[in-house]
Amino acid sequence: MCKLKPLLNKWLEETDSSTGSPTNLDKIAAQGRKRKKRTSIEVGVKGALENHFLKCPKPSAHEITSLADSLQLEKEVVRVWFCNRRQKEKRMTSPLPVATEARCRCRRCPLGARRGLPGFASLRGCALCTAVFPAPFPAGF
Repeated sequence: MCKLKPLLNKWLEETDSSTGSPTNLDKIAAQGRKRKKRTSIEVGVKGALENHFLKCPKPSAHEITSLADSLQLEKEVVRVWFCNRRQKEKRMTSPLPVATEARCRCRRCPLGARRGLPGFASLRGCALCTAVFPAPFPAGF
C-alpha cells in the first residue's frame, strides 16, 4: 500500500486539476481500447503461408517464429493467420449442420434439415426426406 499511495495521490491531483473537457476524457478512454490496425498480407506471403499450412496445419511456436522472421511479419500475425486458416478449413470440410429446433416444414425429416435452404420447403417433404424416404412415406411417418 505504501508504494501505491504516491501514485494514487498523483492520479488524484491530475484528476482534480483536469476540467473534465471532452479532449481529456477522450484521451483517457482511448488508452483503454488501443487496437492494432488490420494487417494486409501480400499475395506472395499468403502463398508461402498456404504452402506451409498444407505441410503442417498446426506449427509449433518455434516454427511460427522462424516463419514470421523469414516472411518479415510479426509472430502474432502469423499465429493468428494459422488459427483463422484452421477455422476456415474446419468450416469448409464440416458436413451440413443439423438444426434441432428448425426442422423442415414436413416435420418428417429425420435429419433435421434447416429451413431456408433450397429444396427444403416443400410441405410433402424436403429434399433429404424424399431422398431417404421416397413418396409415399412409410407407415407410421
